[in-house]
Amino acid sequence: MKLRYIACCLLFLFPGCRYFRWGKNVFHQSKTQCTYDTLKQNYIRSLRIYDHFTTLALFDVFWLSDEVRTLYSKEYISRYGYTQERYTTFLRRQLAENDHEIAFYILASVPHACDVLLTDEQTPWTIYLNIHNISYEPKSLKVIDLPPVYQVFFGKRYTISKTAYLVTFAAKTIEGKPIITQATNSLSLCFHMVGIKDECVTWKIASPGRVESRCVDNPDVLAYDM
Repeated sequence: MKLRYIACCLLFLFPGCRYFRWGKNVFHQSKTQCTYDTLKQNYIRSLRIYDHFTTLALFDVFWLSDEVRTLYSKEYISRYGYTQERYTTFLRRQLAENDHEIAFYILASVPHACDVLLTDEQTPWTIYLNIHNISYEPKSLKVIDLPPVYQVFFGKRYTISKTAYLVTFAAKTIEGKPIITQATNSLSLCFHMVGIKDECVTWKIASPGRVESRCVDNPDVLAYDM
């Protein structure tokens, strides 16, 4: 009986190994796998807003800080094999945008409103920026096709069921004074809907630091279900 049991186990084991080796030869496996855990932890915030058992809105917000734009520039340039000179020029343009505006990417779904766009006049939602307990209205809000690099940065948060937006705010007041100063320790993006408490996502502003991708050896697992 014991020998029969062992024989059955070997019968199922060996074919599995053979298919695994065959799969590795047929389906090319990436040698490395890059993650952006630090980036997501520091710069992406998520809101899930409910009214009892009703889902009012799902928001994922990405603050486009200098550190984020720097990493984006590196990843974007690496896609096309650009030279260091072109990278420097591209990065300078990216950082220059932050001199004029404070920008966020938003992935949004508002099922209770039949997914009416946030840009629609009939939307129940409004967005504002809060810094030093002062609120600022958007300079612009538009539906976009999220760039592929940022799709990767968002990770599993990015789905086809959510609409991507770019919302920007003026980086300076009407008097020409910067909204974010050395005394600023945080900023919040808030979502308002009539009848409910405003919900905000907040970022702490620390000393500038580098945000890098972390690439590790790809685990020896097939990306194909035999």
